[in-house]
Amino acid sequence: MPKSLLKRRPFLHYFKQNKRSVFVGLLALTIIAAGWGFLGILQDVLSRDPLVLTDQAVYHFFQSLRTPWANQIMVAVTELGDAFVNVSLTGVILVVLLIRRCYRAAGFLLLAMAGGSLGVQALKWLIHLPRPVDIYHGASAYGFPSGHTTMSVVLYGFLAVLMARGLAGAWRWGLVISALLFSFIIAFSRLYLGAHWLSDVLGGFFIGITWTAFLGIVYYRRPDTAIPRRLLMLVAIMTIIMAGAWHVGQRHARDLAFYAPRYKLVNMPFTVWQGAGWRTLPAWRIDMAGEREQPLTVQWVGKVGNLSQNLISKGWQRAPLLDMKNILGMFSPDTPLVDLPVLPHLQNGQAEGLLLMRQDVDRRLLLRLWPSAVMINDLPLWVGTITSQKRHHLTGLITLAKADNIYNPSHLLSDISKFGFSLRQRENGQYNSGEQEGAPKWPGKVLLIWSK
Repeated sequence: MPKSLLKRRPFLHYFKQNKRSVFVGLLALTIIAAGWGFLGILQDVLSRDPLVLTDQAVYHFFQSLRTPWANQIMVAVTELGDAFVNVSLTGVILVVLLIRRCYRAAGFLLLAMAGGSLGVQALKWLIHLPRPVDIYHGASAYGFPSGHTTMSVVLYGFLAVLMARGLAGAWRWGLVISALLFSFIIAFSRLYLGAHWLSDVLGGFFIGITWTAFLGIVYYRRPDTAIPRRLLMLVAIMTIIMAGAWHVGQRHARDLAFYAPRYKLVNMPFTVWQGAGWRTLPAWRIDMAGEREQPLTVQWVGKVGNLSQNLISKGWQRAPLLDMKNILGMFSPDTPLVDLPVLPHLQNGQAEGLLLMRQDVDRRLLLRLWPSAVMINDLPLWVGTITSQKRHHLTGLITLAKADNIYNPSHLLSDISKFGFSLRQRENGQYNSGEQEGAPKWPGKVLLIWSK
């Protein structure tokens, strides 16, 4: 950097002369941010509201995305975060550090791994938060915080801190970001495989970063023997490849079965559902953030294709999904309501199993159905909602289909004469009459439909 530029900008000169102090300061800020994030997650975990709704939505979302080829990849990724690979890598790095007489660095690495492991086990025993599925025993049966996530962040994060000492700024931060990215991929595999809730993974990430940053500050307070960075990097990569390949080869087939999707279905007799069982189904759609959205005003028992075929014969049609053609149509004030795109909605992380539309004179009705975890006499139970939409011009430039916020399942009555049906009333307190401004106008009516 030219000296003239340093003279004109003193802060650049300070930054260049005090790289280690700046890095330590950023680690301190990281402790504050990550520690605050962990305490926030911990508070939500202990109260379980509303984080429990977000956890369930994210869990169901990832389970709905699972495919055989992605299962193969994600199981291999999660195996790279198993204790065998972590212990192997830690052991090899410790041997290298001891041979090169980097005793202080070796001690800190051992402290990082031991402290991280003990902290995870202690929190699991104290909080006792069950996992989404029962696949482990002992302390590992509890999910919070995620051990895979925490230990990956601690191991790779602290290795990055060790090797970053003395590096230029760009290389230093590239090393740290690479370590966090690798840890993030392992954490993502835990979410995808359904082994942890979102709160488990976030809690593990935050506590791992906090512990790593704290040890980094303590380690940087004193000068230390130069770390053989290139040798450590080469040894770490080779160990991950060799130990990871061996471990994946030994465990992959068994772990594919171990992490196979598990679906919890509740069987409910038809008479129980008609009596009071329908009230146990959710009354509101829950989005990915755990927020309550539209009321669920329809329950259908039967194959969704039977209901779809009948409604299409009555004038309903498939709703236009989002594509380039109808996106461009949104910029025309003359685009008819029937051609405006319909945005997909998730219920508790699950996509619609049925999305139909019927055009009236000045509005369109949308019927959405989502799968539930309930079976009625060996037939699936679906929950859904009927929404009424009208054209809405935004700033005179964009044409949208906007819901009128009125939810009345009676719109469907004239088209379901082929099936059995009844209109029921939820108890007061489970619905909203729409007296508050902006609240959904729903008198609590739920339409029960079943295939004869």
